[in-house]
Amino acid sequence: MVLAGVLVALVSACSGSGGLPDREVLAAYSETVPPAGETVTFYALTHCGVEHARIGGHWWTAQEPLSTGEGGSAPPGWDDPYQQGRLTLESASRAVFRAHGEEVVFQRNADDREPPGCR
Repeated sequence: MVLAGVLVALVSACSGSGGLPDREVLAAYSETVPPAGETVTFYALTHCGVEHARIGGHWWTAQEPLSTGEGGSAPPGWDDPYQQGRLTLESASRAVFRAHGEEVVFQRNADDREPPGCR
């Protein structure tokens, strides 16, 4: 599934924290580039930890993945399987996701290969 392990955006209203956004909301920025320099609301897939993102049709990898370290599940206090947060596309190769006082920096993958699924 293309959405496995990706960061996806919230572009319209959806259910409260921990709710599952619909497919249209989840796919919003996975194939479309968010506005550079602007901060947008995103849902991060957290079920296996915050490790990878698909932004603007490309794969990105966290510089320092965020998880419990125990099988790569959602960080403590984060919703599972998705966490609402804010994403800023800082450049063509750097994006930053923020939620619950944490920050995950993503770099665009040079080879653009789809990352492996949950371990």
